[in-house]
Amino acid sequence: MADAINKAALKEFGEEILVKVAELISVGVDQRKKEKEVEEEKPPKVSLKGIQKNIDFNFKIKNVLSKAMAADDLENGVKEVLELIKSRNGELLLLDSDPNLLQTKEKLDAEILGKMEAKVMEAETAREASAATNAKDMGTMPMIVNNEGKCFPERLPKAIEFWESICNVEWVLSVIEDGYKIQLNSETILPEPQGLRPSVKRHEEFLIVEIKRLEGEGVVVRVEEEPRCVSPLHVVEQGKKKRMILDLRELNESLVPPRFKLENLKTAWPFLENCEICGHFRFQIRLSSYKNSSRFKRSSRFFAGLPFGLSIAPWLFTKIFKVLVQKWRAEGIKIFLYLDDGLVVGETEREVARAVRKVREDLHNAGVCVAEEKSFWVPDAKFTWLGYECDLVAKEVRGTEKRMATWWSALDELRRSLAPTVLDRMKFLGCLASFELVAGDIGVAKARWMMQVVGENQKKKNESKLARKKKSPGEEKEIEFWRARGAELLRRNLLEVESKPDFFLYTDASARGIGGLLKNERQDILWKMTEIGDGNFEKQSSAWRELTAVEVASARISSNLKGRVQVLVDSQAAVSVLRRGSMKPELHSLAERVWHNLENVGESSFLWIPREKNVEADEASRNFDFDDWGIAERVFSQAQRMWGEIKVDWFADANNKKTELYFSRYPEFGTSGVNVFEHVERAERMGLPWLVPPPVLIPQLIKIMRRRRLRGVLVISLNRPPRQAGKEFQTHLDKLKAAPLESKASSTALAYKAENKRRKDWIIEKRVPLNESSFLLYLVDRAKGIGSSALSKISAAYQAANQGISVYNDTSRMCREPKDNGIGVEEDDEDFE
Repeated sequence: MADAINKAALKEFGEEILVKVAELISVGVDQRKKEKEVEEEKPPKVSLKGIQKNIDFNFKIKNVLSKAMAADDLENGVKEVLELIKSRNGELLLLDSDPNLLQTKEKLDAEILGKMEAKVMEAETAREASAATNAKDMGTMPMIVNNEGKCFPERLPKAIEFWESICNVEWVLSVIEDGYKIQLNSETILPEPQGLRPSVKRHEEFLIVEIKRLEGEGVVVRVEEEPRCVSPLHVVEQGKKKRMILDLRELNESLVPPRFKLENLKTAWPFLENCEICGHFRFQIRLSSYKNSSRFKRSSRFFAGLPFGLSIAPWLFTKIFKVLVQKWRAEGIKIFLYLDDGLVVGETEREVARAVRKVREDLHNAGVCVAEEKSFWVPDAKFTWLGYECDLVAKEVRGTEKRMATWWSALDELRRSLAPTVLDRMKFLGCLASFELVAGDIGVAKARWMMQVVGENQKKKNESKLARKKKSPGEEKEIEFWRARGAELLRRNLLEVESKPDFFLYTDASARGIGGLLKNERQDILWKMTEIGDGNFEKQSSAWRELTAVEVASARISSNLKGRVQVLVDSQAAVSVLRRGSMKPELHSLAERVWHNLENVGESSFLWIPREKNVEADEASRNFDFDDWGIAERVFSQAQRMWGEIKVDWFADANNKKTELYFSRYPEFGTSGVNVFEHVERAERMGLPWLVPPPVLIPQLIKIMRRRRLRGVLVISLNRPPRQAGKEFQTHLDKLKAAPLESKASSTALAYKAENKRRKDWIIEKRVPLNESSFLLYLVDRAKGIGSSALSKISAAYQAANQGISVYNDTSRMCREPKDNGIGVEEDDEDFE
């Protein structure tokens, strides 16, 4: 009986326990679900460190309260928030008493973060056998963080075995092991001791602390012997931040760093288009160099590493670390390095995480100290690098808030002042230059007038940069342009797609005139222009003539066209001015008029093309219509009084038409047709015609009028009879032989003659016939040692010497002086009977 009672009680007790356990599990599951529903929100990244800390703290409080509300435990959440606020206030009071404590706190935070990351990496390495590092290496990672901010010169020589494993260049290895010795010639005058700068005397306490810190890190070494080179110290203040600077200007005059290329965000741009995430880092290192000394309080110290301000330092730094960059890229890591700032990009978070692990391992093995507080190793879609904020989600790049604020401040200073100083202009231009990646060519083109003022000041050695100069009208326009469109233009989309042009404007200029053609997508000619210049046209520079051709052509199409236009010119100098403006006022004014004309049309772009692809525009700039003469308006009015209202002009253009309806020689806007003889039936239905044909077409016109029994008003010149050819005609024929080269500018003609002489000498030397085959052989031979531009010049010279000559055009020019059409002095209208 007792056994039965015990079993029943035990069963009942077990059921109660199971019910309670089930309840506890249910409560725990519900609470876990609520916690998962409240995901911890990550704070955004900003460029200013102080703002970033405030944002991090605010998000931390928000996440604590959100979790407490989800867990129905608001009371404990509020208590935790109060403790956080109390702790934060204590930190602020402490930092207010000693701002340097902020750096100490950041180092401690970085150390804790580094240890946590090392543990995570070690665990992940154990899971992934293919990872680039191992558990033993990851265990040493906190050592890098512990030494963060410190630059131990002996670290690199101790890592020489690693460098030897990745590099076989003796010069690089010698710099790593023994340091870099600055090469000075025997004529170099080393700077003598100059005493303390005035700024140093004001910041003596700061210098004492800073020098002790550098001595403790091994960057600065105290010496007893008299140094060969002594450079002065001074202190620069940037807001509340102070920086000790070694003035190496005199020494730098004797140093000429080799040319080298620095990577920047422009280098990484093609990779960012397809990337979704990235990480970036900064490291600190000292490459040993020959003793760069400074004197303070009667004792000399020399820098054991490359000091800030040495002109060859960027070159040396980039040259050494190119070895690591090449190693990483060979391993498939998409990495970019600008001095000590690195950027790792990838299409997935996993790809970036693995790349980061490998980079950190190699930096440690190479003896490099990483600035952890300035690095963001955790992959993110938003980052700040080299003064730009990049958002890989929105696919947008823009300047940081700090840089934008500086730019707006400089612009406001120019706007407020009627006569800003040259230095004010330089500050604005410097800020604008830092936006080159996003602003592009327009950042230069729309600042040329200010650049000209600065350039003139720099030519005058005795004029101060603080000299005030009244703003020119061009500067006023530029300042207003940036005020209105600065926020729009100083950002750029990563996925920019160039719009396909709707129209193509080809222009060219010869020594005597200009020509232009407008084509559509099918390359049909929609409009054509040919005009002759005045007496001064040939004396102008080739760039001025080419820009004038574009300016006249754009003015003609601006009121008749809407769409995207691409301007094609065979002058690289002209294309450069059209894209970026010019420091020469006359050329820049022409470019500004072109921009204004094309703004009325739509989007525009400028492209250089070889001369061989611009043949039609080239012919238009040489093949002038010498019979394009006009009739005085009073003569036209008298004709209408005598024969009635005239409805259509059969031989005209937009400049000399007498009626709204007209037929032209070339395609142009507003014409009823090109070559009236192809539209006779339609032309006769329009009404009484006004007939002012070129003399050569008069017989054909009379024949058609008689055959179709048409009535019209025919006007011909009676005061200038055709010149009768006499003995002197042979002289004109002789001139025709030299016409192709003489039609060129004098400099171009001389260059062509020299090229043709060189070609003929080669043909004589090789003993080959003087024909097209020998010309092709000559091109093949010259192509071995010259570029495409020089080959184009040879081809153009050959073409000029062998092209066909129109006798009619030249004899017409001898018989009649042409009427200028807008780019020279216009000839008076003539009366005809």
